[in-house]
Amino acid sequence: MRRRTFLRGALAGALARTGRPQPAAERPHILLVIASDLAAWMLGCYGNQEIQTPNIDRLAVQGVRFENCFVCTPVSSPSRATLFTGRTPMQHGIQDLPVQPPSFRDEVFLSDILAAHGYLCGYFGRWDMGDEGQAQHGFSPWYVADEADLVLRRAIEFMEQARAKKEPWLAVAAYAESAGTGLDDRVGALVDYLEEKKLSEDTLVVFTSDRGHQQNVSDPDAISMREEVIRVPLLMRWLGQIPPGRVRRELVSTYDFMPSMLDLLRLPLPKGRNLCGRSYWPLATSRALGKWDERVYGYFRSTAMLREPQYKLVLRNEGKGPNELCDLSADSAGHANRIEDRALAHVRQSMTRDLNAWIKKYSR
Repeated sequence: MRRRTFLRGALAGALARTGRPQPAAERPHILLVIASDLAAWMLGCYGNQEIQTPNIDRLAVQGVRFENCFVCTPVSSPSRATLFTGRTPMQHGIQDLPVQPPSFRDEVFLSDILAAHGYLCGYFGRWDMGDEGQAQHGFSPWYVADEADLVLRRAIEFMEQARAKKEPWLAVAAYAESAGTGLDDRVGALVDYLEEKKLSEDTLVVFTSDRGHQQNVSDPDAISMREEVIRVPLLMRWLGQIPPGRVRRELVSTYDFMPSMLDLLRLPLPKGRNLCGRSYWPLATSRALGKWDERVYGYFRSTAMLREPQYKLVLRNEGKGPNELCDLSADSAGHANRIEDRALAHVRQSMTRDLNAWIKKYSR
């Protein structure tokens, strides 16, 4: 289904349901803050005792912290595309550099859906998904810049204008910065604005990153499926709705973000998109939930990854290698390769079947 066709249908559905406005709790404002190259290990709330991030840590104290959030791909451009579309790099087509394939304009973003349902959507900061010469996917305004103070100012201006219109909004502040006091200060300024305007009980704040960063890099190709690179922060705060100080240890992925937001807003998934994600919103709010599938998948160039709580499998060049199998219970960093370990042959075979099935299903 082409994006324009989807939007016409979604908008018609929204208009048909406008007889009774949704309660504020069902149509919260959403502030999404995206850092660049920020690994989970780089934040105080994830155990770093050297880097001071009190404002980001405050989100964890007042909301929920996901201990095991992973990117689908360890490169910024395709990772951001997956975050907004819920689709894999094989599906949306941005594999590496921020160059859009022609089909990317037909991708359905979360912002497309929200805009069709009455949300004001603004994007401020690093886009990094190509075609930066024109506005994109329901965002208006759409302001691309790397200068952090400009991003902060434009985001606050947008939220203030949207507040005056009394409409729900999605504001994205996408920073080119990773860890450090500069990023933390700007996150603090955004949260302070919400508190000053008494919007904290009406606004879901989501903080995450497009990829991590490898510690003590010895590999000349720092783009890898290493734990430091694929594990990113995910913090969510919504006062009065998300219980404070919670930690969730289930494995979740960036491709779960769009289904989670649509679940929160009680909106259906877009048809014909073949999304691989599931909603982690019940985890965030500590609602009763059935068995959670403790597997996340990844893909980059010719490298595919399956991560489970105990094991991680990495297949390269359609399984021809070099491949990796790590036992994370014995080696939490995942540096010891046990792909040839006969004692783990059954694990390798089972995970290989699952990973190949995922690639086949979510390549279209």
